[in-house]
Amino acid sequence: MIAIVDDNRDILVSLNYLLSDIVQKIDTYTAADQLTSAMRNRQYELLIVDMNLSHGAVDGREGIELIKSIRRLDAHVPIVAITAFADIDIAVEAMRLGANEFIMKPWDNSQLTRRVKALLNKNTATSFGPVDVARRFIGTSSSATRIRDLVSLAARSDANVLIIGETGTGKEIVAQTTHDLSPRRQYNFVAVDSGAVSEELFESEMFGHEKGAFTGADKSRKGAFLQAHQGSLFLDELGNLPLTLQKKLLRTLEQRQVSPVGADQTHPVDVRVIAATNENLNQNIQQGQFRQDLYYRLNTIEIYIPPLRQRRQDIICLAEHFMTLLANQYQQPPAALGVSDKTILQNYDWPGNARELRNVIERYLIHSQNGTASIDSVMPHPATMVHEPEKTGSNLTHSLNLKLLEQQTIQHAISEYQGNISAAAEALGLSRGALYRRLERYQNEQ
Repeated sequence: MIAIVDDNRDILVSLNYLLSDIVQKIDTYTAADQLTSAMRNRQYELLIVDMNLSHGAVDGREGIELIKSIRRLDAHVPIVAITAFADIDIAVEAMRLGANEFIMKPWDNSQLTRRVKALLNKNTATSFGPVDVARRFIGTSSSATRIRDLVSLAARSDANVLIIGETGTGKEIVAQTTHDLSPRRQYNFVAVDSGAVSEELFESEMFGHEKGAFTGADKSRKGAFLQAHQGSLFLDELGNLPLTLQKKLLRTLEQRQVSPVGADQTHPVDVRVIAATNENLNQNIQQGQFRQDLYYRLNTIEIYIPPLRQRRQDIICLAEHFMTLLANQYQQPPAALGVSDKTILQNYDWPGNARELRNVIERYLIHSQNGTASIDSVMPHPATMVHEPEKTGSNLTHSLNLKLLEQQTIQHAISEYQGNISAAAEALGLSRGALYRRLERYQNEQ
């Protein structure tokens, strides 16, 4: 037996009809006190709670207070929080108070029924807690805490996620963690470098092709969408996707079906899209370089990862994490970091962010075997004393010019690897083709 509380009677009728095939008895209520009163005499297997129970309310406080009351009455009943208003802060608070799922109106029927079935079968994402997320995304700053909260929220939801941050900040780690801690974890996590997919091969890469569909297609191939069916599709470097391909991607997301190249029929797909970019998409939209409708389709939950220079509190704990990780990898004791070493690390701007920090710690560990290493000797260039306050906002316009920072990071990597494009691309987490495209774009903009 489950209960649904929503002030909209049409919603109650709709949910009752949708869930009647999987639940024998459903109680419906239009007010919070009706539900809490019933809970004193009945035990429910699951509750579906509207976060805005008063007509015209948009801040979600009614739902928050109801969840508090529910948890006082029953500490374990699964709760699905549902709302038409994508207020992420309210969603995070609801999860902290004990909501197991957060679903946006209008919902997708198949996704909603699947989540309800999972909760009723105890096959949910609630088997993990903040500690599990903290093991993946390291840091003690308020920014790191918020990122972990958002990852926990995203993992419990089926909403699309947009991760924004500079190169090397850990966008793929956030994406992989979101998938690994979600009910979709038993299915594939498929990563696609959007910036490296050519226009000619986009449909084949994303939707697949049949044998003989074009020259060189000597066998059929599943595209990324079909490989990620029922799992997660990670679209990295989304901001570099050309407009023509953005249109094709949007159409697929709206229709929820794909047609492989050379095929006569379409295939339905159920994927959760996690996208990432180091571009300022709002600025790209204003410049006509990114589709606004695609942005809204993908940006249900936004996770902004500030660069290390804006969360210096995390640098030492990250360095120590990398030291332990790499020492185990090299099968040698961790090298100690002295006070002066830590000062150098904290005062460097880290244009390559966590990826660059890891490289420095790896060099330090290797050189420490002969007993002559110091952090200063393995830094890319002399550390600069720049103190910038931590910023926690999600809008990239509050930070330095992102395009300029990206150019400087790329130039630094190419210089560090003495012009070796393949090595620089690997260090930056890019494909060789994606790095060449960026260099060509910068040249054209000059």
